[in-house]
Amino acid sequence: MAPGGTLPAPRRGHTAVYDPVNDRILVFGGFNDITFFNDTWALALSGIPQWTKVETRGRPPSPRYGQAAAYDPVSRRMVVFGGYNGAFLDDGFALDLSATPTWSPIAGGSDQPPVRDFHTIVFDPRNDRLVLYGGNDGMPLGDVWGLSLDRGAGPPLKAANPPPAVPGEPGAGSSDPRAPTLSLDGQPRPSRGGLDVTFSLPSAGAARLEVLDVGGRVVAWREVGFLGAGQHRVDLSGGQGLPSGVFWLRLTQGNRAVSRKVVVLQ
Repeated sequence: MAPGGTLPAPRRGHTAVYDPVNDRILVFGGFNDITFFNDTWALALSGIPQWTKVETRGRPPSPRYGQAAAYDPVSRRMVVFGGYNGAFLDDGFALDLSATPTWSPIAGGSDQPPVRDFHTIVFDPRNDRLVLYGGNDGMPLGDVWGLSLDRGAGPPLKAANPPPAVPGEPGAGSSDPRAPTLSLDGQPRPSRGGLDVTFSLPSAGAARLEVLDVGGRVVAWREVGFLGAGQHRVDLSGGQGLPSGVFWLRLTQGNRAVSRKVVVLQ
């Protein structure tokens, strides 16, 4: 492979995840034996591969190497945990890829993996969680941890001190907890692989309803904002039905989104 564009600086101990929505590989962090990095790069795979630096908002992870990263296909984000920057680390961050890439730190707790580097993280779609294994904290580790993902009407991962919204961009404005929220439910029809989706919109305006496979690829979608505020029911199976498997429903309107897992059986 001879990609074009501006190449990242040479490094080791970085992480790479595949973003199927944009058909690209995302690379974060690393170390060149002198400097730790916390930059993010993208290698586009469509056509002639091209490297570009990803400009991000929010507070990124500190420079590091040996961290682990995984792609969350439902909420379209890269999750990074741990690593080493002169000391072993136990912090986590999520890079939201759904709009302008934005970093948010993941709130820690008393019951979380201790410091480590060179561990692994994978997304477990059936249980909607991230699974972490092993690593090193000066000694080899063999423990296993699971991080359940909160897919409610609020942020998919509870973030500590998320960056403020920029006036005029989605997300700016009222944060009144009494404001209407999106709601979503899906009911498979096993005999035909159909998928009836019931949802509520709090207001009129552009809204999108999608079905994603476990790799994050959109396999069916509809624009539903024209239906207006209130409860609605639509068939989102694409007419020919869906194959058996685990899928995710995602309803997005403005800066709000809600997701639900469904299992389709033929």
